[in-house]
Amino acid sequence: MQPDQQEKQKISEKQNTFRTRSADVLANFAYRYRFVLKAVFGIFFIAYFVFATVFLGIRYLVLPNIGTYKTEIEKVASESLGCPVTFSRIEASWYGLQPKIDLEDVRVSDRDGNEVVRLENVSAVVSWWSLPLMDVRLALLQIDKPDIGIMRDGQGHFYIAGMRVEPESQEKSGFADWVLKQHRIVIRKGKLHWRDEFRENAALNLEQVDFVMNNRGRRHRFRLTAMPDSGLAKSLDIRGDLSHPRFEDRVSDLSKWTGELYMDVPDIDIAEWRKFTDLPLGLDNGYGSARVWMTMDGFRPTELVADVDGQNIRLKMSRDVPSLDLRKVTGRFSLEQVNGQSIGEGQDTKPVYSYAVRDLSVRTVSGKKLDDASFSVLYVPGKTEMPDEVKIEIGKLDIGELKGFYPYVPIDPAIRQEIDRFDFSGKLSGFLLNWKVLPENRHSYVIKGDFTHLTLLEKGNNNGERLQNTANGAASSPRYPGFENLTGSVFANEHRGNMQLQSEQPTLVMPFYSGAASQRFDELSARLQWEYTSGNVVKVEIGDLSFLQNDMRVRVSGHYTNNLEDQANRYGFVDATAKIENLNIADVKKYVPLRTPKALSEWLCGALKGGKVSEGSVQLRGNLADFPFTGEKADGLFVVRAKLVDGVLNYTPNMLSSNGKHPLWPDIEKIQGEFKMNGSRLAVHADQALTNHVELRNVDVVIPDVLSGDPRLDIKGNAEGSLQNFVGFVNLTPVAGWIGNLTEKTAATGNASLALTLQLPLEKPEDSAVSGTLRFNGNDIVLLEDLPVIAGTQGQLHFSEKGFRLEKIKAGFLHESVNVSGGTQSNGRFLVRADGILSARGLQRTYATGAMGGLMQRLSGSTPYTVRVSEGEIRVESSLKGLGIGMPVPLGKPAASTVPLNVVLKDRPSYGSVSRDELDITYGNDMMAKYLRQKGENRDMACRSGGDQHQQAGRSQGRAFA
Repeated sequence: MQPDQQEKQKISEKQNTFRTRSADVLANFAYRYRFVLKAVFGIFFIAYFVFATVFLGIRYLVLPNIGTYKTEIEKVASESLGCPVTFSRIEASWYGLQPKIDLEDVRVSDRDGNEVVRLENVSAVVSWWSLPLMDVRLALLQIDKPDIGIMRDGQGHFYIAGMRVEPESQEKSGFADWVLKQHRIVIRKGKLHWRDEFRENAALNLEQVDFVMNNRGRRHRFRLTAMPDSGLAKSLDIRGDLSHPRFEDRVSDLSKWTGELYMDVPDIDIAEWRKFTDLPLGLDNGYGSARVWMTMDGFRPTELVADVDGQNIRLKMSRDVPSLDLRKVTGRFSLEQVNGQSIGEGQDTKPVYSYAVRDLSVRTVSGKKLDDASFSVLYVPGKTEMPDEVKIEIGKLDIGELKGFYPYVPIDPAIRQEIDRFDFSGKLSGFLLNWKVLPENRHSYVIKGDFTHLTLLEKGNNNGERLQNTANGAASSPRYPGFENLTGSVFANEHRGNMQLQSEQPTLVMPFYSGAASQRFDELSARLQWEYTSGNVVKVEIGDLSFLQNDMRVRVSGHYTNNLEDQANRYGFVDATAKIENLNIADVKKYVPLRTPKALSEWLCGALKGGKVSEGSVQLRGNLADFPFTGEKADGLFVVRAKLVDGVLNYTPNMLSSNGKHPLWPDIEKIQGEFKMNGSRLAVHADQALTNHVELRNVDVVIPDVLSGDPRLDIKGNAEGSLQNFVGFVNLTPVAGWIGNLTEKTAATGNASLALTLQLPLEKPEDSAVSGTLRFNGNDIVLLEDLPVIAGTQGQLHFSEKGFRLEKIKAGFLHESVNVSGGTQSNGRFLVRADGILSARGLQRTYATGAMGGLMQRLSGSTPYTVRVSEGEIRVESSLKGLGIGMPVPLGKPAASTVPLNVVLKDRPSYGSVSRDELDITYGNDMMAKYLRQKGENRDMACRSGGDQHQQAGRSQGRAFA
């Protein structure tokens, strides 16, 4: 036998065994309960025969003779309705297996016998449930073309078909309960007339009224449609699917009903609706359509959804706000009871609702708009002024557009004033803000969502203008931080949070940090995380913070920790590093903290004038309470390093020269070096630089302690270059005054070197100390334009704020050697002395041609001379001994004779652009000359008056020259 056949045989045997055992069980059950089964079957057959007898009796005895029961039927209908009911004709037929009764010309009267309702035809299909329930149950009640009037009088009483409706009597009559127990009720092509004396006789007629209600046990479903004869709406469509509790004594007690309602009202005229009811939000006029869904519990709305499409709507929410004219509004509005929450006690209990708007689009006549907004709001009042919960969910919202509508919303004046102080805009999406009170007076909150181009800025003045930077970076001072054009996402609660930013062209306002009103960036990205750990410790992780501003790129990373309960270290601990690329040095003033000492802040803002930081870094590690980590006990690190390219430094920014146009000391330019700050020590080192075209080497600009009460700027450096550039440098500095403006008209050639040291107290710059040494290296110098060249100058010029001193100055003058000495005297005035030899050979080499060349050929030998230079005066003295002059008397003399020669050049007061001086020459005892010279713009020095005088034999002769 095959395996499959064996398997089939086993299955067949099992099935036969199951059938045999089942038959045995049933036989055993039937035998044990045979008396019970006999009684059940007996009762069933008796009920069957009774029902068949009744059915046949109705079929052949009652219905054919229904007219004979007219009076009894009128009585039953009157008892059910609670008022007299009569009809002219009654007919009976079958509706399937159920009897049907048609009534014609049905009339309903009040208790005084006045006819109030006449119905053309009423059809009723009687349900067989009427027998066991011993009450009239209709499978169908159909009413054709009813015409009913409803009225409210001036006292607020309601009348239906002329009969006053008393709620208490209606409850006692049980009519509403009876209606709700009928299986199906249909009203076709009816008319309803409403007149309201309570509202100035407002009248409404509804045509083509159709009503259908299906009642099945606890469930009641209905639909009502009608056509208003006025502009109230194009049509009305109301539907419901409701239910009541089981085993309820009064089915009509609506306070216990639950279910759903629906209403569709197209082409609404708001002005017409205002005749019949008070509208919310101060709706005045307009047109539109609405569809409403409502979920109810205890006949209170637990959820309501309304789709609205309106045009030309005017609303005024309060007498204190202007009217809002809407050209177009569409969207879905909803409210929902929150988890069965309620406030109040007893009869004052009120449910708590959340309110929502979805896909809201608004256009106003004035041009304001709100596009595709979706958001919801939940507010749970608390027992105090603080709410128990506030929850705002935003699907999509442009808060800048929303702000345009807030002037039309009634708001507390104090809150409105605060809102008016700020300018805000941007878009939110997927946003949640939730705050609520927890047991033990604790709080929880959640903030999460995405934001785009988010802006919150304090306005600059009452005209609503934003704060703007002035030319020097300052602005009207904002009191609150703010931001503009931020894009990113955020999540935060009472335990942890994170934020990501990816913004283009954002702006940050940090009045607590920088004096600049705003910082605008080309790019800003960030990834931040924080958490609150046990012990109330907050930890912040800066995973990646990067921004681009005016070609400057900065990247920051690190972490921050703060124990909020540790008052000794309330500023926390930070460990962070920043990398800087391509910083414009002139922009450093934007980042100087407000708490920087005034003198230092002014120096930084004015001294750092230009150049670039090609690359730099900032390291910050330690307890911020010890920042910037100076002193012996300080345990931390604050180091700033920056590579300078073509830097420009004005190290005396608050000090100007005598003309008030230039810095007291020339700028240091083209700095190639490094900026470094270590703790409170600030230093700028220039490997090379320029100042007034003079090359500088190894220049150090140092503020030893920026936090000192009297911060001091130390400058030390060396320079090499053209002596003429050095002379120009000296003439632009206070050194010129210290040396009596000796170099004001000096011209020089060749190179020299300078070593300079300055100490400038930033609080008292007038107490500055300067020392320097200028080393000559064979230079040719023309001290005054009318003097011969001082050639091959060697030696040193020492100077300070107290004056100058010449050391070992040797040079050639008129092709002979000369030694120069002197400096500032004890009386504060300076005196320079030059001692040299005047030789015929030197003069002949100097003046080799022209009239002067011929005159020099008459000289022979040499003689010593002395030159004294003081403030405003040059004096030359010589005995001329050793110098022969081959000229007629009185000028000529032999070399061995002595004839004193004195030449004095004095400055005279200038007039405008005309400079003047006086030249006095005395030769021997009987010759002297005096000349007054002047020089205007673009002219050489010219003699304006004077001449020589020769004294002989008591007579004087004069010769004037011009």
